[in-house]
Amino acid sequence: MDKLMAFRLMRYSVAAMQYHLEQGHKHVPLVIPLLFYHGRKGPYPYSTRWLDCFADPETAESVYFNPFSLVDVTVISDETLLGHRRIALMEMVQKHIFVRNWMDKVCDIAALMQNWPITKAQFNSFVYYIDHTGKRSIKTQLFLTTLARQAPRYKGNIMTLVEQLERKGMRKGFRKGKEVARTLLAKGVERTIIAATTGFSEKKLTAFEVTGATDATL
Repeated sequence: MDKLMAFRLMRYSVAAMQYHLEQGHKHVPLVIPLLFYHGRKGPYPYSTRWLDCFADPETAESVYFNPFSLVDVTVISDETLLGHRRIALMEMVQKHIFVRNWMDKVCDIAALMQNWPITKAQFNSFVYYIDHTGKRSIKTQLFLTTLARQAPRYKGNIMTLVEQLERKGMRKGFRKGKEVARTLLAKGVERTIIAATTGFSEKKLTAFEVTGATDATL
């Protein structure tokens, strides 16, 4: 019998709650853990209180039976955040990720990166976050190009990422153009018009019509 059975039952209960929410329900359900014991010796030898699975049950109770700790960066001033040293970069990015004047924060971001160096992996995660989370408010390539001038220590990494983003944009544009060309071809639009509209050559337009043809490279 598992000494941590009480914890396992909590895991199963949380999994059941998650499944319930994934079905479209809006409230967390009450799941009652129930264990049937049929061991060789009785009574059941372990605690059924999941907090007893911790080395310090009292501290665990104070953590898990009280409102969780909250750091609301939206109400903390930039001046205060900038004083948080190594975690200030994460906090500043999170606070301003959706604002329209994000470029105004480039100097602060660059200063943090210069004063509190981050690893290449951390930098890549930082760029991934602003590119995917702040799409509507941040022009990533412009931001990175500006950042490269302000934080020369990271210029090499930054320009590599800028080039990758440019290639990504070109590939996306190529795929979109190919879809348009195929649609126009299917509708019987003249090839000269399609070529003028999409920029594809006659040879590429022919390839698009062939079933199973490989994509042309940029």
